[in-house]
Amino acid sequence: MIVEKGPLILLGLGTFFIAVGFSLTLVDLFIHHPAPNYDVRHGVIEDQPSGQSDGTDARQEHQPLVTASNSGVMGALLHEIETGVWPAFLSAGGIFVGAGIALLGFSSQRQLTRTSATLDLLNRNIWDEDCISARQEFIKLGRKNGGLAVWADESHWDSSQVDAIGAMLNDYELMAIAVRTGTLDERFFKEFSRGIVLDHWRKAKPFVSKLRDDIDNKKLYLEFEALAIQWNNNRNYEGETAESVLLNERNSNL
Repeated sequence: MIVEKGPLILLGLGTFFIAVGFSLTLVDLFIHHPAPNYDVRHGVIEDQPSGQSDGTDARQEHQPLVTASNSGVMGALLHEIETGVWPAFLSAGGIFVGAGIALLGFSSQRQLTRTSATLDLLNRNIWDEDCISARQEFIKLGRKNGGLAVWADESHWDSSQVDAIGAMLNDYELMAIAVRTGTLDERFFKEFSRGIVLDHWRKAKPFVSKLRDDIDNKKLYLEFEALAIQWNNNRNYEGETAESVLLNERNSNL
């Protein structure tokens, strides 16, 4: 899996801003909602009556943050914090900014993961010996008289040729599902494989149609077919369903 520093930095910044937002919220609570007096001797909370003094001037219970020693810009800032306007604003802003940055980082990392998965799949198809062997057999059989359709007959089901055809179709079915669900990067995969996918579906369609009739399963390799239809019409398959794609294709051909 590809892990880049950029998305991780964004996630870190997002977490930092969210933490700052919550910290400012706590500051606001401590300043404007101080805890009541607690009597250690009796284990109860005392409510100090208004105007009653316990030896300390009641007016000194809450000293203002702004004093002669911190007047000016810092004093104005402390005064705003004390009045409760800025903590609420900054805490909410910090949380929203942090959440936005974190989401951006998550989205960037997700895209990198999709691209990595697509590259891994394409590399496997190019270099894996089993994939190479099945593809060569698939292409060779598709070029013979009658194409692949003759191998859909039940008498050939246990042959190595049908095993190779099935391996190719199963791979394409899996790829189509991965594209539809967003697991693979469709733009990248389509740019690299569109021509091959369409050519292989044209070769496989007679075989699939006959096999569907023979085993009475109309949904056999439906995802592969829907992917080929969408790409043939220069449309994306991600987020669609195979049933809706085929229905639209039938309606457009009426």
